[in-house]
Amino acid sequence: MSQDELQTFCLLDIERLLQSNGKSLRNYAGMLVPNNSLVSQFSNLMLLRELQYDSVSLSHEHDANILKLNEEQRVVYDKIIDCVSNKRDGFFFVYGFGGTGKTFLYRVLSARL
Repeated sequence: MSQDELQTFCLLDIERLLQSNGKSLRNYAGMLVPNNSLVSQFSNLMLLRELQYDSVSLSHEHDANILKLNEEQRVVYDKIIDCVSNKRDGFFFVYGFGGTGKTFLYRVLSARL
């Protein structure tokens, strides 16, 4: 990410926070504002970068980690994958104390999907 892109991203984030409180970067004299010519390019660039994942690497990660899911994680995994595979709606809330494997489950699901 170039310095201009990074600056635009940060300014956009600050602008969103300010706007949620009824303010804008334009309310502050001398404050930089997001470069409008980069805003639409930046959104497209972020989407493009997000879509350029290494599917082979993710497949290997999934295959290596799916066998490490515990019984409860595997039940949740199977239900979510079943809904996605069969184009059925579903709402899932995964909760638990720290260290119970929620993030690991999310990573395995993300690698699969």
